[in-house]
Amino acid sequence: MKNIVLLCSILLCALCAHAQTIIVGSLTTVNNTTAVSTTNVIGTVAIPRNVFTFQDNGGMATTNQLVFNVQVSVDTNSWITVASSSPTGTNAASWTFIPNYSAQPVLMRLQVVTTTNVAVAASYQ
Repeated sequence: MKNIVLLCSILLCALCAHAQTIIVGSLTTVNNTTAVSTTNVIGTVAIPRNVFTFQDNGGMATTNQLVFNVQVSVDTNSWITVASSSPTGTNAASWTFIPNYSAQPVLMRLQVVTTTNVAVAASYQ
């Protein structure tokens, strides 16, 4: 939970640090439709490194029959796999995994939904 709060805090800081036009700089008509802006990279998030200890009882024909995926989320619905680990052998084992995460991009887009003829412009700071 503490890591998710940290991730959300970093996202908010990244949002506050940039100012740019998202859809258009001047009023544009959007009529009874949904418009989505381009996707903007607004920063990166460094995921804290943790040490994982995994254990299995063996009985696998190949090592790729078992995979542990380390995943992160900001909403508990959409998950991103940031690291994976599999055993080095097919016999019962226990092993330590310290992921070397690369910085994850923080992406943002704006969606505009209208049910009538409306002129809109959008930017963020």
